[in-house]
Amino acid sequence: MEYDALAAIIQTQPDRKSTQEKLSLLRQVLEASECECQKLEARLKQRRKQFHLLISTFQGLQQLLNDDEAS
Repeated sequence: MEYDALAAIIQTQPDRKSTQEKLSLLRQVLEASECECQKLEARLKQRRKQFHLLISTFQGLQQLLNDDEAS
């Protein structure tokens, strides 16, 4: 009876081949997502640098205008 109970439980589980295929597919999806994440992080880093440059330039121009008004 115990053997039959264990056999019934085992039969409800998917076989090893289909589980391996699903795992392989999920790994591919994960790798693609990680690659996309790295690309987006690089793009964000570039945008942050560009924004910092823009703000620095704006502050420099504002300082020049203030210096011209003070003269």
